[in-house]
Amino acid sequence: TEIYTLSLHDALPIWIARADRGRCPLSTEVQMRPALQISAALAWLVLCTPPTAFAEDAAKKTVERIVFHGNTVFDDGDLRGMMAVRARGAFRRSFYDSRVFDDDLKNIGLKYGERGYPDARIAGVSIDSTGSRYRIDITIEEGRRIVIGDISFRGGTVFGDDQIRKDIRLKPGAPCGNTLVKNAANAIMTMYGRKGYLDVVVTHDIRVDRETGRATVTFGITEG
Repeated sequence: TEIYTLSLHDALPIWIARADRGRCPLSTEVQMRPALQISAALAWLVLCTPPTAFAEDAAKKTVERIVFHGNTVFDDGDLRGMMAVRARGAFRRSFYDSRVFDDDLKNIGLKYGERGYPDARIAGVSIDSTGSRYRIDITIEEGRRIVIGDISFRGGTVFGDDQIRKDIRLKPGAPCGNTLVKNAANAIMTMYGRKGYLDVVVTHDIRVDRETGRATVTFGITEG
């Protein structure tokens, strides 16, 4: 075991020289002078982090801010919460990654769809990459809200329509979101399963009238 009594400032050149030779000083015991002591955890972190890690971080661009335009359904805070790419904070750094950012934009579209805005889209993205920081502006066109209108069923004989409507809890006026409709289809399958119809198949069809902003949902039931 090699034992050094030196400050962190003095230790860094030794660490760099050892790292250049492919050796991380994992077995090195560092005894700091009392006036320059740092926590053991911090010393371990600094001494065992490859120099390339600092270079890679320096090469990345941090996100300084993300601003949304045209949004009324969700406020800016809600939209930022849907994203993995976020603006830096007092105790958080956020690096820009184009693939993650693209997934974030898709996720925003899905969230709008669940609120009944199937036509919502990202109308524009402006990225100012001046210097080492990204400043991102996102413009959203929300489109018209679509709600559930008529709900009908075909093919089922075991349950009446009124009983199914009561159990699925999908009501006219609810936002026309895929998750709500799929949950209703699953609820119908559960009803049949409890009656012993384990092979039941339930499909759903959504027809949207964008002039009225209402959707007709039809559930097809094959009892098996």
